Amino acid sequence: MKKILIVGLGNVGAAAAKAVQSAPDLEVCGILRRGAVPAGEFPGVPIVRDVAELPEPPDAAILCLPSEYSPDCAVRFLSLGIPTADSFDLHDRIPEVKERLGRIAKEKSVAALTAAGWDPGLDSVVRVLMEASFPKGETVTDFGPGISMGHSAAARNCAGVKDALCFTLPLGQGRHRRVLYVVPEEGCPQDEIRAAILRSPYFEHGELDILFDESLGRFRRRDHRVKITRTETLADGSTQILNYRMSIENPILTGNLLCCAARAVLKLSPGCYTLDEVPPRLLLPEGATPLI
Repeated sequence: MKKILIVGLGNVGAAAAKAVQSAPDLEVCGILRRGAVPAGEFPGVPIVRDVAELPEPPDAAILCLPSEYSPDCAVRFLSLGIPTADSFDLHDRIPEVKERLGRIAKEKSVAALTAAGWDPGLDSVVRVLMEASFPKGETVTDFGPGISMGHSAAARNCAGVKDALCFTLPLGQGRHRRVLYVVPEEGCPQDEIRAAILRSPYFEHGELDILFDESLGRFRRRDHRVKITRTETLADGSTQILNYRMSIENPILTGNLLCCAARAVLKLSPGCYTLDEVPPRLLLPEGATPLI
């Protein structure tokens, strides 16, 4: 059994921990977080504030943190010789993060797997297969309707924000509108909060409506949807189309994929990878041969 450390215990961290606990070849050796764990959850699992508090180093760490903090955290673990898996989702910065983590991972002779959530991650693999199938086609990705965990967390980390929830609404042809509900800290001017949110790299692209509210208690959904379409026009003018759709519980799918990423990262050569660079077989437990 490989020992996996869970770093962060929000919605994704809890889902990743449960996925690891259910895996036949992995076990949760600890949870690293600043606050206490809710009573009754993960009994017998050490709760630590630093990896040095564990009886022995983990075989790998799953980083369940907001993307803005994830690369620095990965650097710390990789520098200790501990492989990492994360779901970093700032698409434009993935090459930069991959290069940074890869350099340290190679120095320490370990591997890192970044951007291993559902998008980027699972959907990235789907796009690769679609492009291989229709090499002269065009791909359109429409997200939503659903809640974006990354955008919601980014807004919550902005100055003056007490709570936030971001909905993604598809406009078609790869365009999206986001509606961000914000509960402000008492006494914080809305104009300052709005300016802080707009400075976040999460909100650089697409249309955005910011709505201020007193409570987000009426929102219970955590689902998300995506549709990826690749279309190729043939020489005779006819077309062939590949469609991929899913409707998911966002944290659960991300947690499951991070569990698989932690398994795979232990089998990879030193360096940093994204999910589309990993042989799919490595995501499965040893002995899962029926698919082959």
